[in-house]
Amino acid sequence: MAECEDSEKASGLALFSYPGLLQGGATMESPFDILKKIDLVNFEWVELVRDLRTAEARIQELQAGSLGEYVVYCRRTQQVVARFKPPIGGA
Repeated sequence: MAECEDSEKASGLALFSYPGLLQGGATMESPFDILKKIDLVNFEWVELVRDLRTAEARIQELQAGSLGEYVVYCRRTQQVVARFKPPIGGA
């Protein structure tokens, strides 16, 4: 299982687990959720990924089509482990 390193507490954020996804075939081999920031405290779930490298590559693809701030949430530690802000001057 991938480790969650350099974790950052998700203080004050209401992040949710998705038990329905586990029933749909997701496993603990895929412990990271990509979330798109909607406003100060709300996030939209985007997808589940296996590791941080995959999350970073996927967020770059997402930002190419839909600028916004994204976070990566580790299910194992229940912490936000990465934040991706839109590129400066992005269109």
